[in-house]
Amino acid sequence: MLDKKELISQSLIMNLYYLRSMKEYALNIEISFVSKDQQVITDAGSFREHFDRLLEDTVKLSDGNISQDLLDSDIFFTEYTSKCERLTEELLAININNQITRHEEAMTAGTVEVTDELLNGVRTVNKKANTIIQNFITYTQSILDNTTKNKLFSYSYPTLLKKIHDDTTIYQKELSRLIDEESFTPTSAYQNECCLNRSNEMNAMFIRSFIDPKDNGVFKEADSFVTEFHNANLKDQQLSPDTQYDLTNERLELMRRFKEFVNKVIEGMLNSTYYLIIEPIFLDNILTEANFYILILEENLKNI
Repeated sequence: MLDKKELISQSLIMNLYYLRSMKEYALNIEISFVSKDQQVITDAGSFREHFDRLLEDTVKLSDGNISQDLLDSDIFFTEYTSKCERLTEELLAININNQITRHEEAMTAGTVEVTDELLNGVRTVNKKANTIIQNFITYTQSILDNTTKNKLFSYSYPTLLKKIHDDTTIYQKELSRLIDEESFTPTSAYQNECCLNRSNEMNAMFIRSFIDPKDNGVFKEADSFVTEFHNANLKDQQLSPDTQYDLTNERLELMRRFKEFVNKVIEGMLNSTYYLIIEPIFLDNILTEANFYILILEENLKNI
């Protein structure tokens, strides 16, 4: 069981990370469907507003309660987040709540001091997020099913819609664990590592798919990462207490290289060197996920 300090700390970290991903996933859905499917678009916008409000609440609770190392880890926002948000707004004529990012950037570091107000605030966010996420899971499954049955048209691949659904399901499981105040287990930690490896493989696939074909070097580099992530997934079959450290360490080295590649792609996109058929903030989402996975791998190595 989690003690109160652990519950607060883990809840703040998970909600800061996942709620940003969720609001950006909702944005992707909102802009990816055509006008005849207005209800799908409207529902996505409504989910995004809910995620925005919950993230704002979480940022307020987190100020002074997150370590400097975590604030510097770029798992909540990156040096590119504000620029990607502004460019997304300009290109797509859609409003994004930029105040949330500015408030995150202004957060001060500190250690958790347990108070009834903070504990109740965290528990409230967890329960509200869990309710909304359960509805979002149903919604994403529905649009995924209808897209693959040619009942809906989306400018996003079904594979991307499935990733959104799968990531949402992972978040819901984390919320359930936190609501029940249960600790991580070594098995769940490694399972999370495997899920994140597959998720980053898909991110490499998306970059490969979204890049302008003239940028053949980026295409080939993304394709090479897809192969490396796939091979890393295959090595799960070799898992044993004797091999786990080496497998995790190999993944960490791979992720550090992938992070630098994503950095390069984002910088190239922002300075108009590269063109990708995806909203700019989605690339920033890929970068925060890479940073999150690196943090997980580093923590797992310490505990092996």
